[in-house]
Amino acid sequence: MECKWCKNDATISDYREIDGITSKVHSCESCFGLSTDFLLARRDKEVLTSKLEIKGFVLGDVWHISDVQQNYDCTDDEAKDILNAALTSDVVMQTIFEQIDSQADHLKIKKK
Repeated sequence: MECKWCKNDATISDYREIDGITSKVHSCESCFGLSTDFLLARRDKEVLTSKLEIKGFVLGDVWHISDVQQNYDCTDDEAKDILNAALTSDVVMQTIFEQIDSQADHLKIKKK
């Protein structure tokens, strides 16, 4: 049987409430200890990432407010503000463009 959350082999069955309905869910050992909210957010993130990649967006990593809230006691809005500031900082943007240039050079692709 397959883990509902990550597609590994399920080794544990437990009951989880999802959208107000309690159901028996098969999980692997790594997903069993994680909160249902965290697992649902991770699954939603994967689905949305796939949809964007089909349209040509490249998302090596997608961040979610839970990535902030797992380490900081903050509201959803505060977590969004933290992520936005971190991801749009000059240092991050400069590093990304430098890495784009580096990877294009490595692949011998000429710059326009």
